[in-house]
Amino acid sequence: MQIRLAMRQMQQMSASDSDGAPQLHQLRVVAANDADEHAHNLTGWEQRYDQISAGPFSGSLVERRLDDMQVFCEHTSQAVRQSCNVWPDAIWFGMPLRVESAIRINGRRSTEHSLLVRPGSREFELLTPPDYAIYGMVIPEPRLQSLAAQLGCRIDWQALHEAELLRAEVRDYSRCAMLLRQLLAIDPAPPALPARPVAQGAILSFLLNLLDNSEVDNRMSRSLSRRRQVVAAAHDYVLAHHEEAIGMPELCAQLGVSRRTLQYCFEDVTGISPLQYLRAMRLNGVRRQLQRAGDAPIADIASAWGFTHLSQFAADYRQLFGVCPSQSRSR
Repeated sequence: MQIRLAMRQMQQMSASDSDGAPQLHQLRVVAANDADEHAHNLTGWEQRYDQISAGPFSGSLVERRLDDMQVFCEHTSQAVRQSCNVWPDAIWFGMPLRVESAIRINGRRSTEHSLLVRPGSREFELLTPPDYAIYGMVIPEPRLQSLAAQLGCRIDWQALHEAELLRAEVRDYSRCAMLLRQLLAIDPAPPALPARPVAQGAILSFLLNLLDNSEVDNRMSRSLSRRRQVVAAAHDYVLAHHEEAIGMPELCAQLGVSRRTLQYCFEDVTGISPLQYLRAMRLNGVRRQLQRAGDAPIADIASAWGFTHLSQFAADYRQLFGVCPSQSRSR
């Protein structure tokens, strides 16, 4: 709620057009009512969002580009599957604001005060809960390495490349989050901001100190790795054959697993059942096509995604997105 209030207060502060990239140091504030539209609002990222939980979607982004880093705060109202990829020679760090519901990065559940991390040019997946908010930082790796050498930080960069979660000290995590909150003016009545170069340097220093003292958590059980592979194979197969409305028995036969195993895999990796997850992926595919397909009949688009019973399709669509299919087209 605090983030949404701050967003409304800052709409007039945005110094750039919502469709364009922000200029250096200027605050950019963007809102969206569609998950896939929201995915394209973050400057420089390659992203695809699929809404998973039911209800109208709202997303907000507060972003600032500095001399050699990007900082932002993102909020989404519904559970979302995010396929993300940041630009080359950079590292992304994510600091969730709340941990009431688990965030999954490549199938792994985050814990309180865990820093999410992925290098550039490596696609990764986030499964985020409803009412999700996160601070993000994208920093060129050469800049980070140079500053680490100057400050005498001992960081295993190879381990960092392979990491997904870093277990941080609570104090370091909280102070870094406080600086980001101030720099992005998230507080309704923020304290006076320090000069931007000082704020940027302070964030980098705290981040490096956090990395220097954090524990890289690269541990992944063989069972989780196997279940991730099953979920990824199911996701890819269903989307590749979306017009056929693949049933669970056929999918299990294709993957060589039992229905119970498939259920366990999806519950462990995504937190929801395979039927709910895969139906949501197909409904999101319909939504994208509806918004881009001009005057093509809704029945034809639904059928192309395996929905042959139009009344049930319309009910499922309305339940997931909070609007009927024709309203998605009218947008």
